[in-house]
Amino acid sequence: MNLPVSIAFFLALALATKLESEYRPQLEELPLLSCGWWPGRTSLKEIQPQTTLPMRAPASQINILFRKAFILWALAISACSSSAPRQPSLIDRGLVQSSAPSSVTEPSNSRPPVVPGLPSSDQFSTLPPTPGTPSAAAVPPKPAPTIAAIMADPRAYVGTRVNWAGKIVGQPEVYETFIAFQANNSEVDQPFVVGTTDFSLQTWMKSGSYVRVIGEVVDEFRGTTGVGVAVSAPIIKAALVSKMRRADAEAPALNILTYGKTTSQFGFDVRLDRVELALAETRVYLTLTNHRSDRVHLFTFDAKLLKGAEQFDKRSVFESDEEIPSELLPGVEASGAIVFPEIPDGVSGARVYLGTPSAATDLPFQEVVLSL
Repeated sequence: MNLPVSIAFFLALALATKLESEYRPQLEELPLLSCGWWPGRTSLKEIQPQTTLPMRAPASQINILFRKAFILWALAISACSSSAPRQPSLIDRGLVQSSAPSSVTEPSNSRPPVVPGLPSSDQFSTLPPTPGTPSAAAVPPKPAPTIAAIMADPRAYVGTRVNWAGKIVGQPEVYETFIAFQANNSEVDQPFVVGTTDFSLQTWMKSGSYVRVIGEVVDEFRGTTGVGVAVSAPIIKAALVSKMRRADAEAPALNILTYGKTTSQFGFDVRLDRVELALAETRVYLTLTNHRSDRVHLFTFDAKLLKGAEQFDKRSVFESDEEIPSELLPGVEASGAIVFPEIPDGVSGARVYLGTPSAATDLPFQEVVLSL
């Protein structure tokens, strides 16, 4: 407390003492303010016994003295409050940098205050991760649901995008605004229902066609078979339906060997185009051309593949879309594939026996043998 404040304080104290000693009788009769100092009391008389004093003063003089005492007391309190020592802030103690404006203009993206002992905003991105907490890069992405999982509970995967291959079962049903068909998935051999608005598919789509369907699971179809067995299948809203080969749908090629070798006899050519090695089968692709003026027959149903001492017979593929015709009219060229079982260790050094061609005229055709 500085000197002026001390003087004001003691003057107010002296004046209050004078009022107490000279004008106590008048003060005793004054009602107390309701300030909660003495609950239940209404005047000084109730607090201390009355003391008779000889002096009396008019009420106007008492009011003037009260006003002076109050003003001096208020000034003293105000001065004490304004001159009280201020507690040093974080800025005063140098713990936080001041953000007050200075003569240098701060950029709009000013940085937050820097507190010693804590990392700055630039350091947060380089802090090491908490032990035991995987980083964002270490968290593996959620795996896509398997076909079997979607087939088991289609409604749990509504909204899931699919890219499935399958074989159409039964004839597609054409409605006013869409086409619906059922297909068997090639991987799990289970059905799914497809709806599409592409009416151009009617030109080639039929029972037995192989298709690739890209779309979204929208619901589950539930029904019963002719013998009362309950069945269910996911319903796919197709964005794209495309035609595909049976080979690509049932047994995609893992390796393709290209040849281009041709053997010719009496105007009849057999060209070995390529060999596709798949997980469950081996496909030998041929192109036959009849340059003769009569028909030529080549029956490949009895074709064989020989590797070392092991023989592999041709496999019959039901509703194959790559079957080689057994009869070629004059001037006709036809291509197709002969399917054999999977060949262990590849086809290097193997030979394919196709049989012996025949024509209307008696010509000495030899059996067609292709070396791989």
